[in-house]
Amino acid sequence: MLSTSMALFYHKVKRFMVVHFRVKYVREGINAREGSCDQCGQCCKIIVRCPFLLEKDGHTSCRVYKFRPLQCRAFPLHDDDLKDIDYKCTFRFKNPDDV
Repeated sequence: MLSTSMALFYHKVKRFMVVHFRVKYVREGINAREGSCDQCGQCCKIIVRCPFLLEKDGHTSCRVYKFRPLQCRAFPLHDDDLKDIDYKCTFRFKNPDDV
């Protein structure tokens, strides 16, 4: 069994590879989610803190939000991605049983 930090690292690398090589899968994941990014910064702190993340007076923002990398734009692709940030995200996925 992988340690928590090793699992998070594995998921982060996997997401990077997926967004660059599995375009259809990414499109399906983006279309399946509901909500919008509120720039909370949770996904920017998985394993390594993003150098573009700004935190000031309890607020977070991204220095390159309009030009952010693909893996940032695509996060989350499915419910398992939300596990990596303890579901502290404004995106949600429909339960397949509800469809």
